[in-house]
Amino acid sequence: MPLAIAPLSPPAGPLAGLPLLHLEQARGVLQVRLNRPAKRNSINDGLLAQLHAVHVNVPADIGAAVLNGAAAKERVRAFLDRPAHKVDQP
Repeated sequence: MPLAIAPLSPPAGPLAGLPLLHLEQARGVLQVRLNRPAKRNSINDGLLAQLHAVHVNVPADIGAAVLNGAAAKERVRAFLDRPAHKVDQP
């Protein structure tokens, strides 16, 4: 029997409406995605303040958090179009 996976949903309350972060939660896990791809997700004062808001307002039913960053489409495309590198064997 396949495992049913609950869809991710955006959190409500104080965690709603953080423009520099994309938040989703499901089954006790909060996914926090930095949302500044044009700036390579560099952390500035605004992003740091929003990360702090998430930290102090994590819902009680969250047991783990995953932090990652949104990628600019151009960077992903450039990475996928790179030629494969040959690895030297000792």
